[in-house]
Amino acid sequence: TELVTYSNRPVEQLSGGERQRAFLALALAQAPQVLLLDEPTTYLDLRYQLELLELLKHLNQHQNIAIITVLHDVNLAARYSDRLALLKAGQLYHLGVPTDVLTPKNLAAIFGIDATILQTPVGLQVCPLNPIKLEVGNRIEN
Repeated sequence: TELVTYSNRPVEQLSGGERQRAFLALALAQAPQVLLLDEPTTYLDLRYQLELLELLKHLNQHQNIAIITVLHDVNLAARYSDRLALLKAGQLYHLGVPTDVLTPKNLAAIFGIDATILQTPVGLQVCPLNPIKLEVGNRIEN
């Protein structure tokens, strides 16, 4: 997690991103078989988001650690996940591989957006186009 240079600093003096990485280091020090992570990329700059997710991918593939992660960034989720779960109102809406889960229909139902899905060299990318106009009563809202 690249925190050796901060080893003498109290955790209260670390930035939000440094704290995220420190908590992951603590979890990894316990040699877990499963990691359950809630928004592990929060507070991280883009570089560190990618580095963290690459590390998790490596741990999964080479050390057989099962990793369950909550991510709200659907593009990062699509890039780094073998399987995705979409929730709607706290209930499982769709579970499967990214190509089956991230569809324009599912994104409209969950996020209220028109979107197109692009295949890129690093995987699927969701490109939001417009919010869907919802009819509420007799008026239309975005």
